[in-house]
Amino acid sequence: MKECTNCGYERQPKDEGIFPASECPKCHVIYDKIKDGDEGLEESVGELDYVGRITRYGLSFGARITLGFFAGLFGVLMLNLASQTDIGAVLLYMFGAFCLMIAIACVTKGRVRQFVGSLIGCAMFASALWIVGICIKDAYEVASGVRWSHSQSLPSVENALLFFVGFGLAGAAYAYKVRFGFRKQP
Repeated sequence: MKECTNCGYERQPKDEGIFPASECPKCHVIYDKIKDGDEGLEESVGELDYVGRITRYGLSFGARITLGFFAGLFGVLMLNLASQTDIGAVLLYMFGAFCLMIAIACVTKGRVRQFVGSLIGCAMFASALWIVGICIKDAYEVASGVRWSHSQSLPSVENALLFFVGFGLAGAAYAYKVRFGFRKQP
């Protein structure tokens, strides 16, 4: 078993397949980048690679369980509600499936989580594009359409573009970064 010279953690058999062999499972430092006498490396690696660690390993166990429980509950409720209504059932089924994908991403690990997360990211990107398209269509086809709003609660092209930038591009960026879980791990 290999011991990390940064934090002293000794790799365990349970770490294989979850963490790359070139990385310490505890402090996430790359073994080859540590030189004798490197001090303070743990602090710089912790902040530098924070987004990468969250993307690769996900949220803490408690946060995943809480988010997964409520997302799964909302998903089941939406699917149940969709089966009892005729009006807007497709949108309720889509939202229920979206919530269940979030729940699945919360309870899985590794490439499965990245694949489901990429599906969620693509769904966010597609829904953001759809909302922008609907708002632009309404603003230019209907004389009363609102292009720019002074209120965040009213539908407008401005609010649709903000949603696209905040959620749509973030979802697409995540899907691109992890490449649906098919990207080779460093």
